[in-house]
Amino acid sequence: MARPITRHDTPPGAPSLRVRDFSGGRGGSARVEFDVRPVYDFVFSLSQEAGETDDLPAADRRWLSDARAVLRETGLRSVFHHHCAGFVETPAELDRLLKGTDPNVVGLCFDTGHYRFGGGDPVDGFKRFRERIWHVHWKDCSPAVRRQAEDNEWDYFASLAHGIFCELGQGDVDFAGVAAEMHRSKYEGWIVVEQDVVPGMGTPKEYARRNREFLQRCGF
Repeated sequence: MARPITRHDTPPGAPSLRVRDFSGGRGGSARVEFDVRPVYDFVFSLSQEAGETDDLPAADRRWLSDARAVLRETGLRSVFHHHCAGFVETPAELDRLLKGTDPNVVGLCFDTGHYRFGGGDPVDGFKRFRERIWHVHWKDCSPAVRRQAEDNEWDYFASLAHGIFCELGQGDVDFAGVAAEMHRSKYEGWIVVEQDVVPGMGTPKEYARRNREFLQRCGF
C-alpha cells in the first residue's frame, strides 16, 4: 500500500468561479449557472478536519442546492472527482466528503490513478465506495515515479511532468481486479480512459493506441 501523498497546493480563498453547463439534443438545450466557490470552501474545510468528521452537517449547503437544481432542470446528476493537488485526494478525505453529502444528489467519479497516487488501493476503493460511484476514470500510476515524488518532494505538476500517470498496464493499478469488481457489482456506467500528460510530452496518439489494446486484453 502506497502511503498518502498530500499535494494541497492551492491556498484557501480562491476566486469565485461561475460554471455553465449546456446540454443539447432532441429535447432542446438547458443552461445552468452556479458558483463553485462554496464547493471549494467545503472541501478545503474537510481537508483540515483531524478527527470527528462523522458529524459533518448534512446536505443543506448551498452548493448541494445547486447540484439539486442541475438535476431538476437538466436531468444531469453531479459527481465529485477526487483529484491530487485538490482538497480531496486521499481515501480518508474522500470518505469524509461522501459522509458529508447527500447520496441522492452527489455521486463519485472514481479515478483509479488519482486514488492510487493519493495512497489508496483502487480495487478496495471501488468496493468501499461502490454505492456512490456513478462514473469511472481508468488511469494508471507509476510506482517508480511515485517513489521519486516522495523522495524529491515533487508537487503534483512536477510528478505529472515526470510521467506519474503512465500507459495502462505499465503501473501498479490492478485493472483486472477493478474490472472484476465492476462486473461483480454490475456497474453499467461510463468508463473514461485517461493518461494525463503536460503539453508537448510524449506521443499521445501512440499512448491511445496501446491503451486501447490494453482494454481489449481486459475484455473491453
